[in-house]
Amino acid sequence: MRGGVNSTGIDQAAAITSRHLSTILLVLFSLGGITGPTLASALMTLVGPSGLFLFNALSCVLLALSARYALLRKNAAAAPAAA
Repeated sequence: MRGGVNSTGIDQAAAITSRHLSTILLVLFSLGGITGPTLASALMTLVGPSGLFLFNALSCVLLALSARYALLRKNAAAAPAAA
């Protein structure tokens, strides 16, 4: 997944920022790899084995909300300002 996200991000970014974007994505994926299992196991301790599925559902909801916010922000920036 990292490769697809990285290549898509670089295609959308300017050439000068591709190295910085790759670095940021690497750090974010690393943080997710560290915190994800920790948070999932904490939720499993509180809820039981179904906590893993709850964690996955919460992660998907957060991802969908983030994508919606980004699209709304992009559409608002592209819309002409009303005078």
